[in-house]
Amino acid sequence: MSLDVIVLGEVLVELASPVPLAEAEDLRLSFSGDALNAAAAAAAAGASVGLVTTMGDDKLGERIIGFAQDHGIDTTYIDRRPEPNGIYFAAADPGGAREFVYVRRGSAASTVGPDDVLRAPLTQSRALAAA
Repeated sequence: MSLDVIVLGEVLVELASPVPLAEAEDLRLSFSGDALNAAAAAAAAGASVGLVTTMGDDKLGERIIGFAQDHGIDTTYIDRRPEPNGIYFAAADPGGAREFVYVRRGSAASTVGPDDVLRAPLTQSRALAAA
C-alpha cells in the first residue's frame, strides 16, 4: 500500500482541566501528541496517512485507534502491547499559561523498535515524519 505520509511517534492520552491541576476535580479525556496531531493535520489536508506506533492493549488503546480512524488515519501499522499508554495532564494556570504533566516512562510507545518501523511501507511513501 502506498501512503503519502507515514508518521512515527507516540500518541498520548490527554486529561485536561480548565483550572490549575491543584484545583481540578473534573478532567476531559482526549488524545493528542505530536505524532497524532501531525497525522490528523496531514489527513485533513487530503494526504493518505499511516501512523506507526504502539499502544496499550486496553480500552484506551481501542479509543485511540477509533479516534485516529475517525480522522482519516490508516491504523494498519499500530501494534498493541501490554504496557500502558503514555498520558499527560493539561491545565490552565491563573495567568492563562498552560501547565503540563507527562507520564510516559514505560509506555507502550516507548517499546517501539526497528521491527515496528520496518513493517510500514517506508519506501513507498512520499514523506516520513518522526515525532
